[in-house]
Amino acid sequence: MNLDIIVFFIYLLAMLGIGLYFTRKASVSTDHYLLGNRKIGAPVTAISMQSSSMSGFMFMGGPAQAFQEGWHALWYAIGDAGGSIVNLSVLGKRMRRMSQLLGALSPIEYLEKRFESTAIRVYGAAVAIIFLFAYAFAQFIAAGKALEAMSGFSYQLALVIGIGVIVIYTVAGGYLAVAFSGFVQGVIMLIGVSIIGIMVLPQVGGLSGLNGQLAAIDPTYLSIWGRDLIYYGQWGVILGAVLIYAIGYMGLPHVSVKHMSMEGADTTKNAILWSAGFNQLFTFTPYILGLSAIILMPSISDPEMVIPEMVYMLFPGIAAAILLSAIMAAIMSTCDALLMQAGTTLSRDVYSRFINKKASHKQQLLVSRLCILIGALSVLLWLYTSRQPFLLL
Repeated sequence: MNLDIIVFFIYLLAMLGIGLYFTRKASVSTDHYLLGNRKIGAPVTAISMQSSSMSGFMFMGGPAQAFQEGWHALWYAIGDAGGSIVNLSVLGKRMRRMSQLLGALSPIEYLEKRFESTAIRVYGAAVAIIFLFAYAFAQFIAAGKALEAMSGFSYQLALVIGIGVIVIYTVAGGYLAVAFSGFVQGVIMLIGVSIIGIMVLPQVGGLSGLNGQLAAIDPTYLSIWGRDLIYYGQWGVILGAVLIYAIGYMGLPHVSVKHMSMEGADTTKNAILWSAGFNQLFTFTPYILGLSAIILMPSISDPEMVIPEMVYMLFPGIAAAILLSAIMAAIMSTCDALLMQAGTTLSRDVYSRFINKKASHKQQLLVSRLCILIGALSVLLWLYTSRQPFLLL
């Protein structure tokens, strides 16, 4: 086995270790397993929130979009950069305080108790389960695709390895494992993309050199309307590109649950500073790397593989393995949060609410873990037997 593959597997084992470390604490109570006993501080809240919301799109879909559309793709980055500020400012303090007063342990339960409507819980649980697993489906494909490129394993084997590690540490360590692994993965994402950006930008002459070369190829790459002015005059498209992330995070259960797990309502202020700083340093770089690929690798067959190809082009084996761990970090930080929230919804909002209202902590814990395991394995089995294309979200 190559040394760079060994380095990468050390990273996977480290993530697994985090999950196993928190197994005992997660088993203390339902509150511990589902919300980390509401003791998550500002740095972990902020960074894990951002890493879980950004997903594999930032390392694969975002650069591909910039490669295809030009500077227009940066509208999404602008919304993303401010999304955490809006999200935490609007929901953070209120949701943390109210969720504890109401005794809510999931976003769906919070909505039911906040608005005193059983219908909200039924509808919310159904929608959340469907789309959380659909989103996880996309991340599974991203994980398999990324690990296949990094390791040289078959797509099916890459799926089993990547998703297997995610499922094990999520099932074992619960929310604490998801939160702290998300923090570590967020740091890896930031360091990784920063190093890649520092190495790539001089190759294209900095931003001014990049723009000059793009203009020479096709001036519409520099337009706010996209390449070939495909969105010319469509301000609604631009507004939507900004708002989809600027306000969209508030509607994601695996992101909004971060508010409920904070150490206290006052944690919100520091969490805003941490997340805003992270976003400004991280968000724009993947798109700029996608633009740089137009110059450096114009004939690349799969634009979603822009960053992996850049890493292999510029860095030796071990360094490439370390940097490519950032891609898996982005995917894993979202995938574990999605699986955790799907399990929470099924156990807390369906089983404990409608099937067994007197379910003990141990029963809820068992059901949550089984739901995560069965749901993940079902999707994995389908993907293993049929390599289907799916849009990265």
